Amino acid sequence: MAGSDQYQKEIEALGVVLGALADLEGQGQQFVLQTVANRLGLGAPQVQTAAVGHPDEGADTPALQTTLTSHTVISGSADPEPDPKHFVDEKRPTTDVERVICLAFFLSHHRGQRHFKTADVSKLNTDAAQPDLSNTSQSMKQATDKGLLANAKKKGEKQLSTFGEKYVNALPDRAAVKEVEDSESKRRRRKSSTKKTAQKRG
Repeated sequence: MAGSDQYQKEIEALGVVLGALADLEGQGQQFVLQTVANRLGLGAPQVQTAAVGHPDEGADTPALQTTLTSHTVISGSADPEPDPKHFVDEKRPTTDVERVICLAFFLSHHRGQRHFKTADVSKLNTDAAQPDLSNTSQSMKQATDKGLLANAKKKGEKQLSTFGEKYVNALPDRAAVKEVEDSESKRRRRKSSTKKTAQKRG
């Protein structure tokens, strides 16, 4: 009986998820699924989407067809941490700044290290068998200036920003990265406009 109840709950949850994803484009579906998996510590799945239909539209309606590939196994895995080398290779960063935020993402989501120093990023870069960063401190500063990293409470430590997290989730899809960058630019413009309006009123 307990197994039956659990199965029913899983089916109901699946219906809710499919219904929520049905109105999103493929990239949006991928972002949602990746973010949920990351938040639950299940790794970052890659999503391939075919046609999408609401789960209550009948058996003949195309449903979400999703293929999830991850370096982790959701249940019964003996090694819950993906290989940092494969993770970075899959993201295919093209600059030192992008590589730094990929490493920051890995530290944050796969090693539970939300706050990190330059030395932590350099060490993980070595663990990931990547070429030496030309200047890790400078790359982290540039990432911070762009809003991809943020200062942590403790001096000398950084943390991945929401923008940085979305950026890494979008990699290696350059079109998706552009969308993330455009969205962040719009957000900053709105914030700046709101601040200027408030100052005028003040």
